[in-house]
Amino acid sequence: MNIVEPDLCIITSIALDHESWLGDSREAIGGEKAGILREGTPLVLGEPDPPDSIMKEVNSLRVPIKAVGHDFLLPDEMDCSLPAASYACARQAAQILDLKLSESQFRDIASNSRLIGRKTLIDADCKVLLDVAHNPAAAKFLTDYLKTLNISGDMHALIGIYSDKDISGVISACHGIFKSWHVTDLPEERAASADYVAAQIVELDVGEVQAYANIDSAFETVQRVVEPQDLLVVFGSFATVASAIEHLEKQQDNA
Repeated sequence: MNIVEPDLCIITSIALDHESWLGDSREAIGGEKAGILREGTPLVLGEPDPPDSIMKEVNSLRVPIKAVGHDFLLPDEMDCSLPAASYACARQAAQILDLKLSESQFRDIASNSRLIGRKTLIDADCKVLLDVAHNPAAAKFLTDYLKTLNISGDMHALIGIYSDKDISGVISACHGIFKSWHVTDLPEERAASADYVAAQIVELDVGEVQAYANIDSAFETVQRVVEPQDLLVVFGSFATVASAIEHLEKQQDNA
């Protein structure tokens, strides 16, 4: 983050994640995020409740700031895959950098921009939605989106997640959303075992659960039991989504 000198800095939100690197509190994480700030360089801040560590650095470096809730608001409605704070911050950045985009042009760009692995919908044997949500804040964003979908059947989860994540927090954020949970092992040292995650799901009592040795066996079982009108949501880590994409591509090639 310190390789180039920025014309503008953006901090969209502060949530607990990557704690072994950034710290185990919002104050500590805010201090690390504030490392991108430069004296006199504008900051667009999308976090409505910024930690003191950020504001202290803003004041110390005399950073001109545009803050959500003070200088701009989150959009009520939008048609894009970005969180509202990211969209609003990008709009402010475009204005500060004088990119001369009209509101309709910006909305058109945002609505046609897609991040693979973020609310990515795929038609397979059943509808599959891929999302890299791997912390409680992202899981809440995902579940809020799922509630807006017009799904006539049930929703099912396929999750693989790293052991250093807030696993119970991610699961709790999805309470009441999924009829069944399908938990896969991941071939990485950081991964939490499927049995451990399944035990967390049982303890939190959020739905039926089954564990699998790998994502291929998980898909084989899930796609046999779900109905065409159901939605399978794959999330928990970038590795889980990448493995799901690889599986679905192989499945399509063999069709």
